Amino acid sequence: GFRRNEVKTVYMAPVSTPSDWMHDRLWKTYVNDKISVLDNVSVYAGVMAEGNRFTGTALSPRTSLVYMAKKDHAFRATYARAHRTPSFYEDRVYYLYDYTIDFGTGDVTSYIEQGNSQLEKETVDAYELGYKGSFLEHKADVNIEAYHNEITHLITLYNAGIHYKGVSPLGVGRYYEKIYIYNNSNKAMVNGVEVSIEYSPVKWLKLFSNYTWQSIDDKKEIYKAYAPAHKYHGGTRVTLDRGFSANVLFSYIDRIVDKQTEPIESISGDVPIQAYYKLDVRLAQSFFDGALEVAFIGLNLLESKHYEF
Repeated sequence: GFRRNEVKTVYMAPVSTPSDWMHDRLWKTYVNDKISVLDNVSVYAGVMAEGNRFTGTALSPRTSLVYMAKKDHAFRATYARAHRTPSFYEDRVYYLYDYTIDFGTGDVTSYIEQGNSQLEKETVDAYELGYKGSFLEHKADVNIEAYHNEITHLITLYNAGIHYKGVSPLGVGRYYEKIYIYNNSNKAMVNGVEVSIEYSPVKWLKLFSNYTWQSIDDKKEIYKAYAPAHKYHGGTRVTLDRGFSANVLFSYIDRIVDKQTEPIESISGDVPIQAYYKLDVRLAQSFFDGALEVAFIGLNLLESKHYEF
């Protein structure tokens, strides 16, 4: 495949005038194959080659070993590597997002977010173990996955220091620029487990449940607490004759603490987002063989207001 991206923004004006377009050409190609080792053991292998202007060419291999214990029960072990190319923003941005004035001295300090054209691509090495099975004559499906991801060259903003630039624009005092620049100095490990169950006792009714546990540990402790450790979703779907359907979804999202990944000087300290529950309901009736649908939707029926991740 081939794609051409173009972007124009005033946030990159010091590097290119606002009327200039920046562009990137991306290409990808992929091959894969299946090898049957035994009647119930198969190996799936593939590799993707991709290239772009920012970081050049990269290879992303993927391989899976699948063991069919029985007809409806499969175990899987997978290794895969993936890359994330720096964005135009991370590569070329130059954005003055805040400033402070000391009225006693006349000093002015500008806070600038700056891109880095020397960024490397982020690399993710993913290891997964999985199980998928069907029970009760295919009325119940169970899927369990455990994963470990290692992310290197993780792109993060860092404080490049404060620099004296001359006389303050006020005519009294000094003018400083505090620079935050993107670099590849961070790395992270992500561990998690996901369990999902679907059960359909009759044709018109489906019950589902999903639980995820995830832990993020990064070198600079920026993303460490930025993802909920526990997430749960469960609900039901009802589909009746004559076009009536009902969906109910209940969710629980664990507490997180925003470690202020963006260097906003006007906000200091961590920002907690408390755990919250959600109940969403959708009732619908379709007409004319599905050509027209009228729906009633209720969102966040348990609480009137809360912050969400």
